[in-house]
Amino acid sequence: MAYSAMGAFAGLRSSACARLGMLAIDFRQWGVSIRADQAKSKRRGYIDGHPDALWEWLEWAREHAPEGFALTKRAWDYRRGLVAEAAGVTMPHSALRHSFCTYHVALLGDAGKTATLLTHRGNVSILYEHYRGNATPARAQQWSGLVPAR
Repeated sequence: MAYSAMGAFAGLRSSACARLGMLAIDFRQWGVSIRADQAKSKRRGYIDGHPDALWEWLEWAREHAPEGFALTKRAWDYRRGLVAEAAGVTMPHSALRHSFCTYHVALLGDAGKTATLLTHRGNVSILYEHYRGNATPARAQQWSGLVPAR
């Protein structure tokens, strides 16, 4: 669940999730530390300002699956496939990241903030070109309310 949350509500790439450890999650300050060897850009980063839903899912994962990020990329890809199959949907590569982009831009109306969370270094042209207008603010609000049942 931690991997899914990081993709859907933090926009992390699947490959980055597979290299991320639970120690990278800063629950006190609500941030994520990414080492240079974990990032596509090979640059270290600290990202904060994610939607509240991310932290609810990560807290749930910490309580119910304390092993956290213990899957290899191959194991994560396999389990993601099982989840998609059980749900009766297809889940293309980076589907969770792309969903995050779509809904976060629609929710905030601020492509710059979304670009920062994605570590695009403020490059909003990709977000405007590919994601803006793909979801309504109402649908984005529904997305931001997807949290675990307590």
